[in-house]
Amino acid sequence: MRKTFAFILALILSLGISAPASAAESLDSRLTKVTLAVKNTLDIPDTFDAFYGSLSEDVYAPFWSLYWSNEIEQLNVTANESGKVFMYQYDSREDNDYPVTFYYRSLFDPIFPKVTRKMAKPYAEAFIAKVLTAGESVELEERNESPSNERYYSYSGTLKINGLDSPFSVYVTVRTADLKITDFSRSDLYTSVQGTLPSPEASITPDKASEILSDTYELEPLYVVTDQEKPAHVVYVPQHSMTSVVDAKTGEIVSTSLYYPLYGGRGLADTAEAGMKADHNAGLTPTELLGISKLEGVYTGEELDTMLRSRAILGVTDEFSFTGVNYYVDNETDEVTARIDYWAEGQNPEVYGAFSDNSSQTSVPDNTLSIYKSFELDAKTGILKNVYTYYNGKYDEAIDAQANPLDSAVESWMKTNFSDAFSACELYFSSAASNIVAQDSYTYCQKVNGYFYTGNSMNVTVNTFTGTIDNFSMYWNDEISFAPADDVISVDSALNTYAEAYMFTLGYTLKPIEERTDYSGYYPAVYEIILSYSPVFDGYITGVDAITGELISERYETGDMIIIYNDIGSSYARAKIEALAEYGIGFYADSFKPTLGLTEKDMILLLLSASGYRYLYDDIDDNSLDRIYQSAYSLGILPRDQRSPERPVTRIEMVRTLVGITTYAQAAEIKGIFDCGFTDDGDISDSDYGYAAIAKGLKIISGNTDGTFRPNETITRQEAAVMLYNFMSRDS
Repeated sequence: MRKTFAFILALILSLGISAPASAAESLDSRLTKVTLAVKNTLDIPDTFDAFYGSLSEDVYAPFWSLYWSNEIEQLNVTANESGKVFMYQYDSREDNDYPVTFYYRSLFDPIFPKVTRKMAKPYAEAFIAKVLTAGESVELEERNESPSNERYYSYSGTLKINGLDSPFSVYVTVRTADLKITDFSRSDLYTSVQGTLPSPEASITPDKASEILSDTYELEPLYVVTDQEKPAHVVYVPQHSMTSVVDAKTGEIVSTSLYYPLYGGRGLADTAEAGMKADHNAGLTPTELLGISKLEGVYTGEELDTMLRSRAILGVTDEFSFTGVNYYVDNETDEVTARIDYWAEGQNPEVYGAFSDNSSQTSVPDNTLSIYKSFELDAKTGILKNVYTYYNGKYDEAIDAQANPLDSAVESWMKTNFSDAFSACELYFSSAASNIVAQDSYTYCQKVNGYFYTGNSMNVTVNTFTGTIDNFSMYWNDEISFAPADDVISVDSALNTYAEAYMFTLGYTLKPIEERTDYSGYYPAVYEIILSYSPVFDGYITGVDAITGELISERYETGDMIIIYNDIGSSYARAKIEALAEYGIGFYADSFKPTLGLTEKDMILLLLSASGYRYLYDDIDDNSLDRIYQSAYSLGILPRDQRSPERPVTRIEMVRTLVGITTYAQAAEIKGIFDCGFTDDGDISDSDYGYAAIAKGLKIISGNTDGTFRPNETITRQEAAVMLYNFMSRDS
């Protein structure tokens, strides 16, 4: 069949109709070519009894969606005009007819899968090799195996073009029941690209690219808290765009960002109140009474409403309807916050200075304005915390302009209500905004020793037409201390350190060349692909310490945590310990200590690792130990009244824990029907006997060479690993 379609495709190509579709070419002719090309690539059989194709076309990227189906199978392929596959989706009735035992597992029931990620990966790679075109390649990411019978394995990787990274990714999914590909996609499916792909040869060096881009770097000295245990200190913080690259052919600096969100709507908050019926005959506990007391002395909604309306600077006029109040209690501080909401509908836009076009402030009488306002206050003192205003109407945005000086009435209000904070601040920046009405926004930040600390700030937005406050927020922590700012290094020295932190890598990048507005309210770009040098740092850079000159950064963790032991070479359980480690199961430490007695904490960590939990053994503190035990309780590994981290675990306890998480646990409680057959059966308690017998039947345990089980001896780590391995090797 493949040869037949290859012949037909060759015939079509020989007739010269493989060129891009012209305006005169019929859709059925184009669909014929695309269909044949896709069938040739994917070797699609003739077993489908229904087929159709649909076209999504613009001047940049026409795409065909092809659909095949029969009573059992469905196949959907998206391809471009030349038949290149960008998306593949396969579904069949068999996909929904798995035996329940294949994929069902309880909350915690680890098992070695019948099909591993490693086994399925070659099938994913083979499919990718079929659909990628000349010069394209993908290296699928490596991940730890999953200790469960998964229905699907998904793989992804960066698409490489001519051996260089591109901005696109590839995704593929393998169904484990039959190792068929069920999904494939490329992230460039809906990317409009114009022009041709540049060759992979650069005209400038990485050092030259670094020199070019470093001229755009801007660092500002600010107080920054980099360690919660230490005072804030002065750091040169990056203030420049992080979206620029250097064209490797021309040396031009290129911005890769061209997405600007439009002002979108925000629905009115739901203010419906649920009715409450109080049963005054019901008794209240001391705990409940204490909780109720936290609301003593708070202002009512009516009182807060009166308070807000009396403050003219806030703009709550008679046109605004009070729509509700909500109270929130901070259980740590007992502080009560009240949120008051208002809604004004059908307002005259002239009153608020709404814009009718981009050049004047003439309102449109035929349209009206709706306004939503929300205030947060301390419910016991009435001190204002936050203000939010949203204007809704069909008006054009105003042209941004430079912000006016802060209105004296607003400045007086801030000084009166937040005197200590405002006196410690200076204006950090201001800007003119335009969201239907003209607004000026101001950010004041604390200034210490001549440097700003942006963590303590006051933000206010003023309607420039009415002079009222539209938005206000304040973030302040009086507990912050500040280190001296003597002997600060020069900005040039900081820039050198910052620039040297980056490596410049050669690859392909999308360069926006045109904007288009779509229905979603965003400007998606049309792109061309350029060869570029991009600055790369494997982590996050906070800045440069202004005193020591050291780079302040944090490296990203790469990939999965892996387990490699240095002390299991002579252990009889080495093979099984290493097999568990391949699935990320074990102790995240350099040594396994195979002959060491297993503690309760060790048992929990070992079993949790089989459920995907990862803890560095030597870094476990009281907080992480709390989380470890909570996870063990949630998964049923331990009863909630048990916690003795250093308590030795016996062999029978390990058995009971493993069998207890299976569906055999109830049967294990039945007395008088089991026979373990160990020579020391008498040492096994009646309550544990069924668990031991089932464990032997499942080949989790087999006994010692002398026929004993030694149930009450402390189990070693290597013995526990063998039991867990045997447990996970059982039939599902």
